[in-house]
Amino acid sequence: YIDYGPSVDISKVLQPANDLHTDDRLHNWTVPTEFQCNWKESCFSLKHLRRIPKRTSSSILLNTHLNLSPVPYYRQAMNTYRAGYIYASWFEELGKKIPGLQLELAVSCSIGQLFHLAPTASQFEPKLFTELLPILQEKDALVMTIYIRTSVTEKVDEETETRAAELVGYNRKANLIIDCALSLEKLYLNQSSKLDKKFSKIVWLVMSDSQQLKKSIQYNYTGKDANAEVASETQKWPERRIPRKVVITDSRGMHTRTQRSPDTAIFAEGLIDWWLMGEADLIITDRAYSFGTSSGFRTAADTYDFRKCTGPLKMVHKEMPPRMK
Repeated sequence: YIDYGPSVDISKVLQPANDLHTDDRLHNWTVPTEFQCNWKESCFSLKHLRRIPKRTSSSILLNTHLNLSPVPYYRQAMNTYRAGYIYASWFEELGKKIPGLQLELAVSCSIGQLFHLAPTASQFEPKLFTELLPILQEKDALVMTIYIRTSVTEKVDEETETRAAELVGYNRKANLIIDCALSLEKLYLNQSSKLDKKFSKIVWLVMSDSQQLKKSIQYNYTGKDANAEVASETQKWPERRIPRKVVITDSRGMHTRTQRSPDTAIFAEGLIDWWLMGEADLIITDRAYSFGTSSGFRTAADTYDFRKCTGPLKMVHKEMPPRMK
């Protein structure tokens, strides 16, 4: 369990699903005012520890009397270089109770049944419900999330942060990620593509902790005809114009700086970005960062690592390698 502290009100951006008829205790996310984090009670501060011990079955059962399967502690897995992966060996007991369990779909189904965006989330991203979500959910659009983390907000102090973000430009990694997006476009627009989705437009959702980088990509790539980049003899839809639209959010990407004790706005910006990323048909990211890979779990979207752009990542593995246990 990770808590950003009393300065964050999670209910401003997320709320429990209304269609669940379960014990209200499962939906009360409020941290008691008298709560004290004590390592002897298995509570650890992320400010001081790089890894958090795995929860045991007794710690996750708490005071309930339900016959639950042990669940691995989220953050321990996310702190490895294989960020965001799921290991099937963790869920053997659950698989016995639910024959035919597909872990990728189980994760997305569970998240969707637990919570959704709160109406008040638009306080932090005014375009959320009126523009961003409608664009990303258009039936005739191929939607691609492009996540580029520059870490600029982690390397500068608060006074120079805005200026540093404005000065950051295209770097080698950003170019490689964009190249991956362009190659996937060509792949899906080729007549040999096995993608069964029919689309008349392409939408890029560009996410980054650099506003300048997002705006630069939007300026340079929006409005282009993606089909024009495919050889005419191999086009899936010959002579058809497939316009590309690039959308961005106003997020500052400051949620990773936990040492600053983020407030509700910073947390909300990060959560909204993460939520929107999962609305895409496919996600292009750096697998080293769980922010990009985990967003695909919410909707079981195909996730690509920009280093190997030939096929989606295998997100479920049999078991964690011994060196990582």
